[in-house]
Parts: sequence; C-alpha cells; structure tokens
Amino acid sequence: MLSASLYGRTSEPVSRMKATGLNAFMARVDAAEYGLCRRLNRGASFALPRRIFQIASRLGDGVIWYVLLLALPLLYGASALRAAGAMALTGALGVLIYALLKRTFVRERPFITHASIDRAAAPLDRYSFPSGHTLHAVSFTWQAAAHFPELLWEIGRAHV
Repeated sequence: MLSASLYGRTSEPVSRMKATGLNAFMARVDAAEYGLCRRLNRGASFALPRRIFQIASRLGDGVIWYVLLLALPLLYGASALRAAGAMALTGALGVLIYALLKRTFVRERPFITHASIDRAAAPLDRYSFPSGHTLHAVSFTWQAAAHFPELLWEIGRAHV
C-alpha cells in the first residue's frame, strides 16, 4: 500500500514490488546518473521549460497515442482501421511488458531516491525504469511508419 503522499518522501510504510538480483546493478546506474540528474533538474526551476516538459510528459502518458489512433481513420479512411487496430494491440502489449519490467527492475524515480531532485510533474507510477514514454513512442512510431511511411520526416534524403 502506498502512503497518502503519493510517491512523496514519507516515513509511512510502503510495500515494495519484488526485488531481483539486478538491484545492485541498478543502484550503480542510479549513483552514476545522480550528478547529471541534479544538473538537468535545475532547468525545472524555470517556469517555461518546466511547463513544456509537463505538457510533453502528459501527452506521452497516452493522450498523443489515443489522438493518433482516432486521427488515422479520419485522415486515411477505412484503410487505416487495420493499422489503428495493430497500433492499439501494440500499445496494450507495451503496457503489459512495461508493467512486468517495472516489477522486475524496481527502480525508484530520482526525486524519491534523492531529496535534492525536484519533482516537476506527478508520475503515473513509482518506478522510473523502463520508460513507458519511450517504450510507447518507439512502438507507435514503428507501427505508424510501417503503415504510413509518409508520416515520418525524410531524414537523409540527400544521401539516397
């Protein structure tokens, strides 16, 4: 059971997910990135960058993917329904994989582990690895590119 402060620092008991042998490795990764996190977190003290990242984070929580799933049939007609279905299935599988990996790695977010790091936005869950934003961004982009290559920017066209 999580405390009422929702991921805040508290002295109340918090039940934890099952830990694995990877915890020692993840602790070393966490220690190595602490300085970088503190430097990057300084940007959260400025209102404009903080707001931009809050909006981007919220969109990455699923909003942008739901909009894309709804927009594809509007843009491409009935032929986009199959692609939207594949993307929805990919998203659902991504959530399952994400949840399994979060329970395996049990890596708390930097603002929980280090009091000097400010939480700029409320997270969806307690653990930071793997990134659900990255997992879904890659899987949805992959599916969108497979079905609608024109949605991608043309990178390196001069080299072809």
